[in-house]
Amino acid sequence: MRAKLTLILLLGMGTCATAGREVDSRAMEQFRPGVTMYSDPIATRGPPTGQVMMFGGGRGNVYSYVPAQVRRASFIPIMGLLAGGSDVRSSAVSYRFGPDGKLLDSGSSQTSASAGVLPGAPAA
Repeated sequence: MRAKLTLILLLGMGTCATAGREVDSRAMEQFRPGVTMYSDPIATRGPPTGQVMMFGGGRGNVYSYVPAQVRRASFIPIMGLLAGGSDVRSSAVSYRFGPDGKLLDSGSSQTSASAGVLPGAPAA
């Protein structure tokens, strides 16, 4: 009985993974081009998950969030080979700053993807 409980807990814990922190695209509205400085989003949101150095001295920061979940069917013997897989969605907010450190513009994106042996396998 104890072994079964341990197995169930391990399978439950292994079904999802997350990278980054939740991103709300509305949060970028508080930052204004030409007014917001490079340090403002960092002070508000913390360190970015990605940084870009641009030609001409500008910089960019990206805040992204990527939760992934393995479909429960993946753990069913034999059937998991066909109906299993994973589902991933991501969201990101990016800020582009000029050489003077002032915000030039910002943008957001959302994506989702599924992976599995069978195309169009149902998500859990």
